[in-house]
Parts: sequence; structure tokens; C-alpha cells
Amino acid sequence: MNRKKKIISWLRVMLPFLYCLLIQVYVGAIFGQIFKYSFSYNWIQDNLIVILLIAHAFTVFFFGLWYFTFCMNEHDTRVKDVLNVRSVATVILLGFGLQYVTRAFFILIDTINPQILESYSELIQSTGLGETSIISMIATVILAPIGEECVFRGVTMRLLHRTGVKFWVINFVQALLFGIMHGNLVQGVYAFALGLVLGLIVYRYKSILMGILLHLTYNLLGVTASWIPFEDSVVLQVAVIVLAVFAAAFGLILCLKETPRERPNDGKKYSFASYMAMTSKLYRTLVHIVFPALILFVGVIAVLSANASTTIVVTVASFLLLVELSGDFVAFGASSSKDSASINWMKSSVYGKQLLTDTYLWDIGIRFFKTTVMWGVMGIYPAFCGGFETILIGYLVYTAITFLAVNFIRRIPNPQMTVIVTMPAILIVGFAIGALSKLTAYLIPISACLGVLMIASMVVTYKLSVRSFKRTYYDVL
Repeated sequence: MNRKKKIISWLRVMLPFLYCLLIQVYVGAIFGQIFKYSFSYNWIQDNLIVILLIAHAFTVFFFGLWYFTFCMNEHDTRVKDVLNVRSVATVILLGFGLQYVTRAFFILIDTINPQILESYSELIQSTGLGETSIISMIATVILAPIGEECVFRGVTMRLLHRTGVKFWVINFVQALLFGIMHGNLVQGVYAFALGLVLGLIVYRYKSILMGILLHLTYNLLGVTASWIPFEDSVVLQVAVIVLAVFAAAFGLILCLKETPRERPNDGKKYSFASYMAMTSKLYRTLVHIVFPALILFVGVIAVLSANASTTIVVTVASFLLLVELSGDFVAFGASSSKDSASINWMKSSVYGKQLLTDTYLWDIGIRFFKTTVMWGVMGIYPAFCGGFETILIGYLVYTAITFLAVNFIRRIPNPQMTVIVTMPAILIVGFAIGALSKLTAYLIPISACLGVLMIASMVVTYKLSVRSFKRTYYDVL
């Protein structure tokens, strides 16, 4: 790698860190202004955790899509191979040890300079992170670990790996950025140490999932640690610290000795690499990141301003549906009748057939994940205000109609017909959401029926897409 490419590669490494900062700062500022006009300044000061929760939700959405769309590869360990009783228990044990070693670090700081710890405690309390409310638990225990692992142990580590440097450099840099991100000295120090361990765990297991599990365990124990009268007894402090050191050391040794099963490379299962091969970067960037991010931003503001009115929900859903169906045509439309060299190769190869079927499966999974996160983020505020029914019905209707419309799109040979399919689909979405949202008394049976329809539409989309392709399949081997 020449010098220019190295410089560009290292500049790319900084992008996740900078984007994460922008999300935390600007999303917080924008929603702070919205809440200011909707409620009051005092309400904002008392509910900063709500703004933090929204910022974490945007982080999960943006970097989750970034990681799963661009950074995963065929070498990542499969979920079923890494999630076993031994590995989960080991990671939880390690999380317990690390959390109480951190508390010992707090005791050390309090002994050396009590003012530093006092300032840190005031900062935590002012943001609401020290609370044990449902909102705080969702923000710190669920969203924060997922988002931060996608940013640092997911995207950042993968970009660092592409620079060609050794693992210890990769681990040090991502941990340093992780510590800086926390914005204060106390958190920065122990976050840096935690980042080193998290990076090592993700590298060892070849799965970001284990990093999320460790991070989640660490944060959960941090939130609930106040329930244990840790500071009331010196004997208890010493006993817990000694136990934590042994637990952390033992857990780390077990993690390093763990040998996850390798994915068999039989040339038949392409998994996520299939999707990466069949879709362009431009398609993935626009359809999975740029357009949804813009629509999500506008949708959240609209929902907050209009209190989740049906009109707003339908409008946002319509634009998103247009993006989904247009993008689907670009990537997969009428693939059974395409006459390109790649499609012809697939029609003449068993491996090619497997590649395309795997691609369809991953396409459905990513689309479902993206849709669920988007509607979930838009539903955070209505859930607190008692207007969640429209969001729930909108999500179920939208997902079902999207996949049903995709079945037609993948059989259309020209782009003009895409508009003909899209417009009725948008009208059906709007009518269904508007009509069903008025029947809130029957929310449970309506949601159950729509949920079955949603799942059925996903299964039918995959089956029909694969069947239409296999009809044109021919083996020349």
C-alpha cells in the first residue's frame, strides 16, 4: 500500500468516530429544541435521558446498517456457533469482574482526589444516567452497548484492519477513540481499558455479538450496582474487589482459550458475501443508509410535532415505500429475465444458484431490520404519550405491503411498471393505516393478524423469488 492510500485509509478510520460525535451532538441539540417548544426548558433539564435515548437510537440505526451492510464478511462466526452456554457464561463472568474492578478504580480516585469523583458523579446525575428508570435502562443497558459496539468494535476495527496494521495497533486505536468519545477524564480512563478488553473479545470470537453481550452485562451491573451496599463495609469492599479481580482474570483466560467453530468453506454457502457481491456500494449506501436516515429524521420531527398523526405516519411510510421498491428494482428487479453475464453464469452453476438464493434471504433480513429500527425510533415518543397504536399498526401494515409489492417488482421487466405498482401500494398503506388506527379497541387482534400477514409476506417473497429464478435455471456442467 502506497503512502497516499495509507493516508486515505487512516482518514476513513476517523469517520465513524466523527459521525458518532455528530449524531450525539446534533441530534441532541435538535431534539432539545423540539422538546423546548413542546414542553419547557425545565422539562428538558429533568429529562435529558430522553434526548440521550433518541441519540443512542439514531446511533444504533446508522452504524448498525453501516456494519451489517459494509463490514460483515464470510469469516465472521455464525450466531449459532458462538452463542453457547459456555461462551455466554464466560462473557457474563468477565463482565461482572470488570464492573467491580471499575468500582475499585472509583474508590482509588476517591482516595487520591475526591473532587474529581464528585464532579463525575454530578455529571452522571445531571444526565439521568444514574437513575434506574425504564428509559435509563433502555438507553444505557440496551441501546448504548449495541450502538457503541457497532461504532468501535464493528466499523472502526474493520476499517483499521484494512489499513494492514497489526492487531495490537488496531485494538489500541479503537479503545483510545472509545475512551475519548465519553468526553470526561474518569469515564475516558476506564472506557479505554474496557475498550481494550472488548476489542480482544470481538477479535477472539470473530463476532461483534460477544462484544455486545459483554458491554451489555457491564452496563447492566453498573446501573444495578447501587442496589448493593458496597461502600458500607470495608470488609465487603475488599472481598468484592478480590472476587472481581479473580473473576475478570479467570473470565479473560477462558475467553482467550475459547475456540469458536470455524465456518466450513465448502464453496456452497456464501452467506452475507452473496449479498455484498450481488449489490453495489451505491445501492447499499442510498437504499440502506442515506434515504432511510433522511426519512427517519424528517419522520421523527414530524411525529414529535404532530403527535404521531395518521397523516404524518402515512406520508413518511409512503416515501420510504417508494425508496424500497425503487431500490429493489435496481438491485433485483426481474432478475429471472435479466440477460447479463452474471445472471447467465448463475443459471449455469449450482454455486451461482446458491449465491442468489442466499442474497435474497439476506436482502429480506436487512430490510426487516432497517424497517423495524426506523419505526421503533419513530415510536419512542408516541409510546410515552399514549399514541403508540398508530405507529404499531403502521409498522405492521407497511412491512406486509412492502414485501407483497416486492413480489410484483421482481417480475417486472421495465422501470415504468415500478411506478404502476408503487402508487397503488402507497394508497393501500395509507388507507389501511388510516382505517385500522381508528379501531384501537381491537388493537390486539388487529396487531396479531397483521403480524401473521407480515411474516407470511416475508416468507412468500423469498419463496416466490427463488422459485421464479429456478424456473429459468439450466445446468450446463
